[in-house]
Amino acid sequence: MDKKDILLIYLLKDFCKNHNIEDKYEIILNKLDRENILSLNSIKSIQLEDNQLIEYIPKNDLIIKEKEYSKDKKNIIFYENIGSGSFGNVFKSFHKIDKNDYAMKIVPIYTDMKKEKYIKEVETISKLNHPNVIRYYNSWIETILPLDLGKLILDGGDSLSEYSSESIIENYEISEYLFIQMELCDSNLSDYFLKRNSINFNDSIKIFKDILNGLNYLHNLNIIHRDIKPSNIMFSNKIAKVGDFGMSIKLEKGEELVKSDNDYGTYNYLAPEVIDKKEYSFYSDIYSLGIILFELLNHFETQMERQKSLDLLKQNIFDDSFTSSYIKEKEYIKLLLNSNKLNRPLTGLILEKMVY
Repeated sequence: MDKKDILLIYLLKDFCKNHNIEDKYEIILNKLDRENILSLNSIKSIQLEDNQLIEYIPKNDLIIKEKEYSKDKKNIIFYENIGSGSFGNVFKSFHKIDKNDYAMKIVPIYTDMKKEKYIKEVETISKLNHPNVIRYYNSWIETILPLDLGKLILDGGDSLSEYSSESIIENYEISEYLFIQMELCDSNLSDYFLKRNSINFNDSIKIFKDILNGLNYLHNLNIIHRDIKPSNIMFSNKIAKVGDFGMSIKLEKGEELVKSDNDYGTYNYLAPEVIDKKEYSFYSDIYSLGIILFELLNHFETQMERQKSLDLLKQNIFDDSFTSSYIKEKEYIKLLLNSNKLNRPLTGLILEKMVY
């Protein structure tokens, strides 16, 4: 980060404090960013020597002010925002004792809402142990001063949830933050799609098998992921791992599906029964997996081209080039995307019958 930017930030903070306009600090800061006087996105971390204040400057202008720390918190330095997931933002962090980098998900806890909703993800991932599933390390809750930033953007953009950016009630105040410390990965499948210039069939099938193995592990534990999509598939040392369990749910013994009054998941990857009836099951995860397999075997020049292909795919329409190149894979994808969920094979059967 440019030293000029750091100096400007601290001068601005002092100016607002001395003139009793601290409530205008964020407004002025963001205006300076928009006018290119300083760059918030270039800010990696700011930490005062007394450890009494750390500011995170994520891509979405969410600024978190902290004045109360646990002992663990003092040992962690936060860097740039590396993404957004269900319910919260994810930051790259460094632990000063073990000298390792981690992914830290920061989930705002709103007043007047049950805290159990927020710790559900922690309860789920703390029990997971599989090479194709993101590893969990630690979690804790911090008391943080309420923010008055208007509309906070807290999710992954196209994810739908009861706390998505489109449905946040601005009158709610943030009472606490949940910190979830996880394995830091190199990139995700969305990045992979954007960067590749051609299709490597063997690489695509390997990625598919990694996702399939991770999903099979979850399903064997009665966990429905409910948001299988490229940005939730991470890479670590070229191994694909299923991540972001904020929308996941564990079926009770004897349950085969769950119904919800709320929308969970990302539209392009939602099964028909999810859209029509809000019914979630292992079969709905399989549908999402079929969409991803189709994307793994395609290279799109533009997002418009990609969206058009996905829209046609849901109507069971494949273009001629795909059909001629992937005759067997086409039939396989059609099976995974069958409109009758009971005709979709579950993960165990897919692994058993897989010919690759």
